[in-house]
Amino acid sequence: MSWITEGRTVIITGGASGIGLAFTCRLTQDGNKVVIIGRRQDVIDTVVADLSSKGFKVHGLRGDVTTAAERVALFNQIKTQYPDASVLINNAGIQRTLNLTYGDAWENVTTELDINLHAPIHLSMLFSKHWIENKTAGVIATVTSGLSFIPASSVPVYCATKAGLHSFTWSLRHQLKYRGIKVVEIIPPAVSTNLNAPGVHTFGVNVDVFTDEVYGRLKQGEEEVGYGTAEKRRLDYRAGIRPMLVQQAMSWLTQERTVIITGGASGIGLAFTRRLTQDGNKVVIIGRRQDVIDTVVADLSSKGFKVHGLRGDVTTAAERVALFNQIKTQYPDASVLINNAGIQRTLDLTSGEAWENVTTEVDINLHAPIHLSMLFAKHWIENKIAGVIATITSGLSFIPLTPVPVYCATKAGLHSFTWSLRHQLKNKDIKVIEIIPPAVNTDLNAPGKHTFGVNVDVFADEVYGRLKQGEEEVGYGMAEQGRLSYRNGALQAFENMNM
Repeated sequence: MSWITEGRTVIITGGASGIGLAFTCRLTQDGNKVVIIGRRQDVIDTVVADLSSKGFKVHGLRGDVTTAAERVALFNQIKTQYPDASVLINNAGIQRTLNLTYGDAWENVTTELDINLHAPIHLSMLFSKHWIENKTAGVIATVTSGLSFIPASSVPVYCATKAGLHSFTWSLRHQLKYRGIKVVEIIPPAVSTNLNAPGVHTFGVNVDVFTDEVYGRLKQGEEEVGYGTAEKRRLDYRAGIRPMLVQQAMSWLTQERTVIITGGASGIGLAFTRRLTQDGNKVVIIGRRQDVIDTVVADLSSKGFKVHGLRGDVTTAAERVALFNQIKTQYPDASVLINNAGIQRTLDLTSGEAWENVTTEVDINLHAPIHLSMLFAKHWIENKIAGVIATITSGLSFIPLTPVPVYCATKAGLHSFTWSLRHQLKNKDIKVIEIIPPAVNTDLNAPGKHTFGVNVDVFADEVYGRLKQGEEEVGYGMAEQGRLSYRNGALQAFENMNM
């Protein structure tokens, strides 16, 4: 049954322009009251005045969803002024072209992450908890993108956020399926709006043509709706139709490399540290606990291997920059970066979990590898160093496990980013590798909690062997099945989009 029924009060972020405005117009024409959220009061006032003059019920609130504090303030204001609100449409988004080697200010990157990924996750958590407590039959809609499935490398962070949001939407729908809250996903192709910047995003399908079809299908009760190429990719993704590809090139695992590996003192990171040092490479392990680092360094050094340790935390931008500068000074010959550090937390999205706990997972799993990759890529290009960047994603990049929704969203985003990074650097003498583990028996979730899964040495032996043969994208077990399924059809679409 359709959730678009007369008399709803609908909150829509970014509702005063583009796709948001198109939905605002149709929702009000169907007798709903729409509260549009936007950053520019003059734009909001113009839309409200125009639709109100035609007899439609539309209100406006100035609000910015960029920071957690602003989102909480906005949520509290909506609760007070619109206690009957029962639909949230997470539509606000920005898109920026980004050359990952130009040294763009990190705050510009984080703004895109904040608006496109953090905001819809946070607002969805706030509203779902509130509606469950008040026995409100609510609806949460996310606006993702056809680029959730196949990234356009010129907008790498945008694609990563939309891949993450698509994964999160699946987890959210599953967690709320018995809680009286419907979860809807709208998947646009390129639509002619001011998404990238006024006058820049003029290509694509007409916004009204897109909205007419999608809105009509939503009224028929569909929960996941795409259009054009985005709909084809959605259906392919749903069906698992994707050409098996194994890319091979000369191995980067040669003796005498200096390798930087975050989270290299435990789990998968430690397994790779051992194999890299045994092959004659010097490995610098980065970790948060000095005692753990010292133990690993002492053990491997006593066996004659070249291993060093640096205490470092990749959670914040300032810490990442400080770590990068320290590595440049102490290890100027470093030519391999393995983005391995990661955490995984179970999360009930309706529990009212502190937002700072959520952002820590996003910071470590997604922000850190994006930021460090940008820093090292720029440095190596400037210094004519033939480098390697490896990311550790997950089989959950493709199909989320709903008890760990934020972890899955970050890994889906990182998988998308890795494709964009590889494409941007393909002519820059920097190789980009992706390692895609299944569930591996490590302390990922917490000590003693992640004891299931494949033995870490069994996993590392096979994957490391394939990396030595020159493969650039390697999974194992169920994760390898997901990787090959995803590759079917996706590769040609990616090449066509990023010619």
